[in-house]
Amino acid sequence: MSLPAPASLFKIGRKASRKIVRLGRYHILRSLGVTLGPFCGGRGPLRGFLTSTRGAASRFISISPARRVPFGVGRIADLPETFVATLVNGRAFSDSGAVLTAEHRLVGDVSPVLMGELSGHSALSRAIFPKLEIHTQSIAVMSALLHQRYFHWMFDILPRFDLLRAAGIDPDLFLVNFDLGFQQETLAAIGIDASRILNPAPGTFLQASNLIVPSLPGRITFMSPEGVAFLRKTFLGTTSPKPPQRRLYVSRSDATRRRLLNEDVLVRRLAALGFEHVVLDGMSVAAQVALFNEARLITGPHGAGLTNLAFCQEGASLVEYMPDAFHNPCFEFLSTLLKLDYHCISSKTFPGPKSDQSVDVDQVCHIIEMQLRTS
Repeated sequence: MSLPAPASLFKIGRKASRKIVRLGRYHILRSLGVTLGPFCGGRGPLRGFLTSTRGAASRFISISPARRVPFGVGRIADLPETFVATLVNGRAFSDSGAVLTAEHRLVGDVSPVLMGELSGHSALSRAIFPKLEIHTQSIAVMSALLHQRYFHWMFDILPRFDLLRAAGIDPDLFLVNFDLGFQQETLAAIGIDASRILNPAPGTFLQASNLIVPSLPGRITFMSPEGVAFLRKTFLGTTSPKPPQRRLYVSRSDATRRRLLNEDVLVRRLAALGFEHVVLDGMSVAAQVALFNEARLITGPHGAGLTNLAFCQEGASLVEYMPDAFHNPCFEFLSTLLKLDYHCISSKTFPGPKSDQSVDVDQVCHIIEMQLRTS
């Protein structure tokens, strides 16, 4: 058996030492929170965490059970139970809506971390919290991790409003982000009046007499079928769609990372095949919805713009360029849910903090030409 290279051993050791330091800090702060909690007015370190909302809720309404959804070739996405819970004197912290109990404990399943274990949640490493703002109204926590990104806003946050509807709950106020244009446009589209919105900031720390907490509708990367159906019903309505004819190349030239460095060559080749070069930055959500609903063939690098696949008609095709540095199957999963034809091409990632990339233009055009012959 071969031993790991010294560099690999160093990385493993560094990762392990960081985890030990993080866990040590967590246990120290938790002990301080338990000891000093009664004297800190709710501002001291957290007193630990709960992994499940169910144990903290005074009322728990289950919407759908946990399930396993197949996609691709032999792959499975595990989707969690969805629910709406009520926490008496529950608390919400930060612009990502971390949920705390009245006893000052983090509620883990509605306060996820992007990577790693729950014990690594940033709220658990705080030595002191901002002054607690007390509200006597009922407040629904709708904000979540990565709310400023279009993909996560559409699939992780907006469908939480549909969970509230399914539970028959209409809170007094919504704790939901309201800074960006797409946030404002989509909230207006689902009928949320701006007067009922509390726009959280990084230093937000509030307590509600009844904190209403919808679960996340799916998992990060894997959106729920019900959430996708909610988006389609909301933004497509019941009007008869136009026949899908358009061919779109969805650019990342407006991004700061993972841009396609040989895009000019690709765009020229695709233009000869009838493709439009689309840059989505600055385009309204309504315009993006209409654009993708009229598309027959879509191609482009992995990125947030492909979120709009949610509005394609059944049978549309996607040719996605996936960076060789990582693999995220979210759009393959979405394509399966909507019965879209999905193809993936590996793109070469260049060293550097921007992770820019290039793709084999001949390979892209070959797959597209095959699609055109069979459509």
